[in-house]
Amino acid sequence: MKRYAVYLLVVLIGLSSFLSACSNQAETKQTELLSKKRVGEIKTDFFELTYDPTVWQIEDDNFVDAKEMASIELRTIAEDADGVFPDIKLSINTEITRPNEFRTKIYKNGFDQYAYIENKSYPTFNIGGVDFLKAEDDHSIHYLARAESAKTTIYMDIKGEVKENAEQIETLLSSLKFTLKDIGNKDTPWPWQGKRFSAVKNSKKFKDFTITSAMIPFDKPLISYDRNNDQAIVVDDDKVYIISDNKLFQYDYEANAELLNFAKEIVIDQKVEEMSLTDDGSLWISRFVEPLTQIKDSKIVKTCSYFSIAPIHPSGSWGISYFGSGEAECEKFNISNEEISAEVTTLDFSSLLDMIMNIDVDQNHIYVTEPTVNNDETESILVCNTEGEIELTLNPEIENFGADTAVFISETENGYIALYELTCEVGFWTKDGEWIGSISGAELFGENVGSIGSAFRLSNGEIFIVITADREDKTAEETVVYKLTGF
Repeated sequence: MKRYAVYLLVVLIGLSSFLSACSNQAETKQTELLSKKRVGEIKTDFFELTYDPTVWQIEDDNFVDAKEMASIELRTIAEDADGVFPDIKLSINTEITRPNEFRTKIYKNGFDQYAYIENKSYPTFNIGGVDFLKAEDDHSIHYLARAESAKTTIYMDIKGEVKENAEQIETLLSSLKFTLKDIGNKDTPWPWQGKRFSAVKNSKKFKDFTITSAMIPFDKPLISYDRNNDQAIVVDDDKVYIISDNKLFQYDYEANAELLNFAKEIVIDQKVEEMSLTDDGSLWISRFVEPLTQIKDSKIVKTCSYFSIAPIHPSGSWGISYFGSGEAECEKFNISNEEISAEVTTLDFSSLLDMIMNIDVDQNHIYVTEPTVNNDETESILVCNTEGEIELTLNPEIENFGADTAVFISETENGYIALYELTCEVGFWTKDGEWIGSISGAELFGENVGSIGSAFRLSNGEIFIVITADREDKTAEETVVYKLTGF
């Protein structure tokens, strides 16, 4: 029995050793598998990336690998008492494209283009073989680069708890390698290296009128860095105020020389869609989700946060607030020396309009515009008195007009005039609201104009128009001013 017991003990010891060895082998294989699983690889024609899938997640919808572009978005996942939430979003975007987008992005991130190129004023950070500009705040980092020879713009955005996750971000970016192909591309020159926009004076015989447009040049070109930003213009005697790229500039106007000389920039801290001038010399600026702000003598006098886009009557005693889409109602409010009243009178135009896209206010009228879509019979401009009571309806009758919206309407000596944003078309009506006709933007302003921002009518009947225009050499878009006369 003892012998059998010894044999059994030996067998058990051997079996235990075998099982232990098998277990060790299994653990080794499992460790190898886990190790392999912990390495993810992304390869595109533009970049290669190695990442840890236990830290970073990629959704199929957030990965694009195409011939002329590649992009990816990775997210870290964190947990707290409320559940699972994304902690960091890191996106990499590469695209074969013209340099315009890159130049716009560096401007919007606070970099001066001339200082960047000519003076090398900003440090660069090499990631994956490419030198990037870097802009950051407490919760985001933006890397921007242009690989000229590859005709490729690269930008990376990191958003979230960037400081707390600095190590994970650095580890991921250290594995990134750009594999761009040198195709010998040469980008268009920078704006200061190109030829500024110019236009000849145009006169057009139109019915019983001669309509004349003439560009009033700036002493130095005013570059438009982002066409998506709104433009605005008002004229106060010999001073011209212009909104371009959400900056407010004052120019001195030399009428005899037909020239706009830069005077100064008035510092504002908001985006702007609407600008009005009142009789006391005040400027009023506003935009959806931005405050209504009064500026006088280059200083902010008062602000009000409970209105939207708000053109102000020349008297400065009241204004109209509207959202610019989705509703056919607007609100009239009063202004006193002490305050902007929160009490409003609602003006409801829903029985005639589907929505309001633009409102203009002049001395005697409120003009309410809905979007123009393929000459639908319901489209119209309502001419109202200052109480909001409808006096006339103006309907454009323009063939093959497409979708557009009047961004400026005013009464003139001979009737009514409207300027259309995208087509730069100019429409005319009689005092009775009868359609006279229109002149195309190309005929009045030339072929290279992009879109009309806004306009301002002087007491002498001249209309100053601010427009975005493309340079022929494609080096930049400029904000330009035209003067329109004859109606």
